[in-house]
Amino acid sequence: MLKSSAELADEALFENGAYLKDSQVFDVIEFGRAVHAEMSAISQAARSGVRLQDSRLFCTTFPCHICARHIVASGVREVVFIEPYEKSRAQELFGDSISVEPAEPSPTRTNFRAFVGVAPRRYLDFFEAQGGRKTDDGKIRPLDEQSATPRIKRFVFTYTYAEAFAIDAIVPFTSETARSQP
Repeated sequence: MLKSSAELADEALFENGAYLKDSQVFDVIEFGRAVHAEMSAISQAARSGVRLQDSRLFCTTFPCHICARHIVASGVREVVFIEPYEKSRAQELFGDSISVEPAEPSPTRTNFRAFVGVAPRRYLDFFEAQGGRKTDDGKIRPLDEQSATPRIKRFVFTYTYAEAFAIDAIVPFTSETARSQP
């Protein structure tokens, strides 16, 4: 008996022994229409006639493997990123062209390294005086009272945190939802 496409999809994705459920097929980013910031910057430089050979690229997130391809091809020598990106396959696909967090920068590869330091948007949070030095009656606050409160409230809103909210909002794809699609 021949199975319908919906039945085959159900079997592959949802039933016991679903062989696609744990695959990386849902991590595929190649077919999206979005232009990532790295590709946009490289394209803009090309349109403007700006030479990228031996330049340095700063980005908020570790580049995806598609952007890494463009970065290497454009001659960028160093990439500095703030956050990791777990879906990137750049290191596996371009291990011969990039070095990720090298102990010594490679003279022949594009070096990807994490930013270390205080980002400008956080500078005042860390170094600006917080609260008053004196009490309402003009007396100097004891040091232990000033240091009892953490200067920075630690909350990191990363893309993985945002993805969790987005995933929770998605209606699960089942054979029923597949059949209701036009």
